[in-house]
This record gives sequence, structure tokens and C-alpha cells, in this order.
Amino acid sequence: MLTASAISALISEYTTHGWVLRRALLSNPPNDSETSAIFSDVEIIASDIDALWFSRRSRPDRETWELRRLRGTPYAVDSFLEDTMDTETREEILADAQDRMRESMTIFSGDRPM
Repeated sequence: MLTASAISALISEYTTHGWVLRRALLSNPPNDSETSAIFSDVEIIASDIDALWFSRRSRPDRETWELRRLRGTPYAVDSFLEDTMDTETREEILADAQDRMRESMTIFSGDRPM
């Protein structure tokens, strides 16, 4: 996994551009105090991928969520959520983005299914 300082730098870069860290998808929970402090106010979700969910308002009635991979080649997947969507629909859209992230990991690693 990336170091705490690298994760902090990534979060800082996104924050500079108006993004808010919302969730952390992690294959291993943080085991040191420095990394744990970074995620103290964030929902941590056990996952087979290591990525961070950021969000920001993209239009008055819409929010953009970006899933940013923490390992390997820098890569992000965007999802667009309308304020009128119910929670179930929003979560389905975010789950689809996570599936696209998983698929990209297979493609970039060369382990394409036949």
C-alpha cells in the first residue's frame, strides 16, 4: 500500500480542487497511527481494491463522485449522481464504478479473461 505521506499528498491534491474524501476502499485496514489518522473521519470499506472515493458538486442538482486507485497506474472512474436519486440507485451506480475499476485492473495487468 502507499505510504501515509503519499496518501496524504493525494488527498491534499484533490482537496485543493474542491473534492471531499468520502470513503476509502481498502484491502487491509490501516495498522499504523499515521494512516489511521488520515481516515479517521472517513467511511472505511473492506474491499479487494485499494481506492478512495472523492466527491464534489458538479452542477446545482448533481454531484460527481470519483474513485481513485491507490495502487499501480494512476486511474480514476467518475460517477454522476443526481440529487433526486434514491439511496439504492446511488449505491448501484457507485458499485458499478467499483466494478469498472476492478475490470481496469485486470486489463492493465495483462490478465484479460478469454
